[in-house]
Amino acid sequence: MDMILNPLFYLITLALVLFFVTAMFAPFEALGWWAGWSKNEVESESINKLTSTPVDAAEEADWYLFYLTGIGGFSKDYLAEREGNFVKYLGERLPGKAVVARDVFPFSVSNNPLNGERFLTRMWNWIHNKQLKNPNNVFVFFVVIRNLFQVAISSDPRYGPINNLGVAQEVGRSLLEKGYRPGSGKPIYLLGYSGGAQVSAGITRYLHKTLEAPVYIFTMGGVISDDPGLDDMEHLYQLIGGQDFFPKVGAAAFPGRWPILPYSHWNKAKSQGRISAINAGENVIHTGPTDYFSETATLPDGQTHMDHTVQIVTDIITGDYATKGTVQDLMDNLGPKNNYENYERLPFIHPAYYPVKQTVPPELYRPIFTWMGRMILPEPEQRPTVRGTLFEVYHTDEAHRHLVGQVINLRYSEDPTVQKRVWSVTKDVYFNRKVEESKLTGLVHPDRLNRWHLVNPLESIAGARPNDDVIVGLHEPIEIEEGETTSLYITHEPVQISGRYYGLVQFIGPTTPDGEEFQVVHFNRDTGQFDGVKETVCLPHVLPTMFKLAPSTSHNLEKSPLNSEGWYIYGAQNDDGMFVVQSLAPRELLRLQPEQVVLGKKETIRYLKKGVWGKEATQKGRVSSVLLDPNRQDGAEAVANWREGDQALIASVYGGITGRTPEPYAVMGKYYFGHFSYGTARVVREPLADELRFEIEYHQVYTNNIDGLISGALHWSRYLGDRQWGFAGFRPISDIVLKLDSFTEPYDLPTMRRSPLEAVVNTLELMTARYRIGDGTGGTYVGPANNCSQDSNQALYATIKRVDDLYRTRPDFQMMLKQNPDEEDRLE
Repeated sequence: MDMILNPLFYLITLALVLFFVTAMFAPFEALGWWAGWSKNEVESESINKLTSTPVDAAEEADWYLFYLTGIGGFSKDYLAEREGNFVKYLGERLPGKAVVARDVFPFSVSNNPLNGERFLTRMWNWIHNKQLKNPNNVFVFFVVIRNLFQVAISSDPRYGPINNLGVAQEVGRSLLEKGYRPGSGKPIYLLGYSGGAQVSAGITRYLHKTLEAPVYIFTMGGVISDDPGLDDMEHLYQLIGGQDFFPKVGAAAFPGRWPILPYSHWNKAKSQGRISAINAGENVIHTGPTDYFSETATLPDGQTHMDHTVQIVTDIITGDYATKGTVQDLMDNLGPKNNYENYERLPFIHPAYYPVKQTVPPELYRPIFTWMGRMILPEPEQRPTVRGTLFEVYHTDEAHRHLVGQVINLRYSEDPTVQKRVWSVTKDVYFNRKVEESKLTGLVHPDRLNRWHLVNPLESIAGARPNDDVIVGLHEPIEIEEGETTSLYITHEPVQISGRYYGLVQFIGPTTPDGEEFQVVHFNRDTGQFDGVKETVCLPHVLPTMFKLAPSTSHNLEKSPLNSEGWYIYGAQNDDGMFVVQSLAPRELLRLQPEQVVLGKKETIRYLKKGVWGKEATQKGRVSSVLLDPNRQDGAEAVANWREGDQALIASVYGGITGRTPEPYAVMGKYYFGHFSYGTARVVREPLADELRFEIEYHQVYTNNIDGLISGALHWSRYLGDRQWGFAGFRPISDIVLKLDSFTEPYDLPTMRRSPLEAVVNTLELMTARYRIGDGTGGTYVGPANNCSQDSNQALYATIKRVDDLYRTRPDFQMMLKQNPDEEDRLE
């Protein structure tokens, strides 16, 4: 008996000694790399330097995936047959050109294989030979134990950052060699099996920051800690087998994943909806004949485990993996729950109420934009070819009238600067629990985008509401690509509008008992009076809000004090050819002829403090236009300072409805938190009246709401003037139009031929795109973290800070200013 027990005791003792020695020396490889103790490590370049070093790269691909093997891995060249097939099948099934790399050993900080330049190279070679003959050889257990400790190092807050930096460097180098372009915004997909999952999480933050890339993680039986890299990933997809207990080990072993720590990296990502657990199959085990990569084991539907795993990954990447929201299923038949659904009952609200092809007289009506149309969200299977949204064309320039009525592609320009902006806010959308709960209160969320992969800013506009009812105008420049399919390429976000055309009229009075049809007289440009063509237009009755407040009224419109100067009416013809007025704007408010001029610094400050909101009750139903000029003493000179083509920043504020019938959000019936936004005003020569007026657009940083108002660029006709959706008809509003040459006028410098105002608009477009999808969670809510005032001003501050940093830290920029003293004076 002793002859048996003694050798067994010695073997157990030896195994324990090797275990603890391996654990004790596990950090040394990472520390040695950091200290530059070996030839490989000393010659390694920093990951930051990689992105600025020219690389003999291959042609850029459509998809970039990187596979990190599990703890049975031996080197970058060795991969078990089933894992190799998985990598091969992924590359074959993804549409277009796909790069699926696998040439990094995740358990070595410098990509050094176990049989590389190591102290125990002979031992590892001997074990590897055994492994090649029999993957289940007992000595392979030593490889597993060694790599397991490297997984522990990756998750360790002391050594992990060093280890993960080294692995990220190798992954980054490999991607660059395979054609990845830093700053392109193309996603990087990390595929981590077993312990490779933890390494994937660890290297994410470095890849995200240095390659300026969104990073997505797929894990198969992955063990992951509460790694800081989870803050920088876009989404983590966990494929978990029904018989695989290893993922549960991570949930139990790492305290940061326990529910009692809600602010850990893991729990924050989970609460934001950026972690998804997917059932890979009830009988799937961690490793063996029925694991994730088995081509013999099948699911109940006959699909092999391998096919199922590959299909899940490819469907998520291409956007085909989606399910309908459960709350929406339960609420479909409960009737209107918000203003949006309530207003949908009105026929004139729907785009289909108006014929696509309009025949309005050009001397009476002008298009709001040259290019206008309806945005249509593509079906999931259409997304790879549409690469934006579909666009039903309502109006074009003369050269492209044949496109009216067609449905074409609307895309962002391929310009690298534009694409960088677009990709920075392109994210997966996965509704979290808060979204599902907020639907019960009536907030409108982008339900059709839920569980979509890589939602771009155009899709987030088209899909923001349940229906394809977003009408927009497009800013120049526009590129047209005609072929089998026609595509429009734009550089800026589409502007939401109400109607398609506008006219300038004076109301004479209603012509029908119901008060929906009015006789109007058009402005005569030749006489400068309202003595032109008379016409009957339709002003359909609007519905009150859910709180029984009328958003506008046409009652006694002809008796309004604003009627003497006329109204801009926005709308389109119905099937009977009658012009339907969807939006109104007082001419007196928008024209460049102020009602009052305030001069001098002292008087300007006094008006801003007391005049803007002073005696607001007496201003009900009226408008005022006041020019403030603190630097001039001559009113005519102050007005003449505003010229055609000038641009200005708008700071807009609206208040609440209090008094005898306050809205519910008014605190104690007296106070309302209001709303703040920035916008732009452009001085244009309006052709119908042949006079200067402001063309105004707002950049609304707007949270999810009961009106279905979409965060983004909104024309005056949509945001304020719309008779059903707008705010001008029932809220107190004040817009400050700020013209400051150093801020609103473009600079004439070789590397800066735009104004800071244009940069603010770009930043606001990014902010509003984030708001539309809640940074991927599906919802944004008013609070200390997100609100209109804070994030609008954050966008303004960020732009000013960038310009200031450019001025202070760039010697080349300072030299250009010295060579252009006029521009330097403006900037200072």
